[in-house]
Amino acid sequence: MEKSGASSTHHHTKHVHKKSKAGLLDRIFMLVIIVSVIYIAYLFFQDEILAILQMNPYVWAVVSHIFEEISERTLAGLFYAAFFGSLFFIFIPLEALFLYYISLQLPMPLIITLTMIGVIMGLSLDYLFGFIVGARVVKAVIGDNFDKFHKKIKKWGGVIVFFGNVIVFPIQPVSVVIGTAKYSYKKFVILTAAGLFVKLIGLIFLSSYLKQNFPGFF
Repeated sequence: MEKSGASSTHHHTKHVHKKSKAGLLDRIFMLVIIVSVIYIAYLFFQDEILAILQMNPYVWAVVSHIFEEISERTLAGLFYAAFFGSLFFIFIPLEALFLYYISLQLPMPLIITLTMIGVIMGLSLDYLFGFIVGARVVKAVIGDNFDKFHKKIKKWGGVIVFFGNVIVFPIQPVSVVIGTAKYSYKKFVILTAAGLFVKLIGLIFLSSYLKQNFPGFF
């Protein structure tokens, strides 16, 4: 009888644990949705945002300079595009950007360096946003499971950050989530740089392959 009761208790505890885990994953998914909604809202109100920027001549001069450098496809433009494209509310496909700049026959070390610096700075702002502002949102959404969420990110965050930068993956909103869990910023930067470097080297080999087999691709 006692054995049956112990078995029932164990089964109940296991069921509660699974339910709690599923609820936590649902809430994390919900947080990613919230970040995505912010991004979509930005897309819908771009004109209004630009109108506000134009109201200040100094701010608009800086914005105009950035747009001009990007449109002229300069190395400074590459840095700006890599930086702003790494912010969670702006999307610029890094892979296409990098492949395009490779085709311009600019110095390869500079292309790699400026791309990496721009992306790391942009993702660092995403992380910082999550660290400062997003944590409140996560706590409100997750509630008592915040500590469990923190532990899971601490355990798997490194894998997510590294491979999220290697493959084609929405790493920008994920960087916000990583920041909310107070994940080590030093590890975040190191793993981001490592994953990004692997991706860029892979894109260089891809570019070489495309040039040899599909000369008109670029």
